[in-house]
Amino acid sequence: MLWFLLIGCVPSLGLLESRCEEVGGKMVRERCVQDSGRGEDDTALPTTTGPERPDATPGQYVFVTDGQFDGSLGGLSGGDAKCQLSAERAGMPGTYRAWLSSSQVDGRQRIEGEGPWRNRIGWTEAVVFGSKEELVQFPATAIRGTELGERVDDFPTFDTYVWTGTLQNGVADGSDCNNWGNNNSDVVGLIGYANVDDGDWTEANGQYCNGEARLYCFSTDVVTWPFPEEPPEE
Repeated sequence: MLWFLLIGCVPSLGLLESRCEEVGGKMVRERCVQDSGRGEDDTALPTTTGPERPDATPGQYVFVTDGQFDGSLGGLSGGDAKCQLSAERAGMPGTYRAWLSSSQVDGRQRIEGEGPWRNRIGWTEAVVFGSKEELVQFPATAIRGTELGERVDDFPTFDTYVWTGTLQNGVADGSDCNNWGNNNSDVVGLIGYANVDDGDWTEANGQYCNGEARLYCFSTDVVTWPFPEEPPEE
């Protein structure tokens, strides 16, 4: 009769595997392997890490406000103040001006700096206008990113509305809610759409001034805006 030596392994964590071989007609345990996240060479398995946060580089930025406002902005200075407050609340450095025209000044004259102007969504940035001269051309990409680094979606449609009073060539349209001081339902202001990269970005349609829309905000100086610590949510 053959005798078999059965040697058990008492598990403490995970699963154990008994490896045996036949020696001199007897089955003898070779060793036990614990399945606890380690291989047979007792080396820990590699851990998986997420993407690394990008390094911020100096530049000028443009964003579309997360907030929406009726046509009574408090004039051009009121629109600028709303841009500045939006940026400061989000921790964005620098000085910002709204892309707005009035009966006194064209929108393109109010933007300072040489660019390029970038827009940020999450950890991704894209150049929208490569230079000041390009402000009167189509944007390279839609200005969807808010000061929070969040994306303005296509629906509902009114969420994409942006007050501009400015034609594609950067000059005043004349539809400006009485120089951005009126929110009556019988006065009209020109709007653009934040989700397009053609002339409709600034010259899309008219909206009654009691309605609400966002603002485009351009930085006037070169700044370094750090990326958030955590990666954006999908």
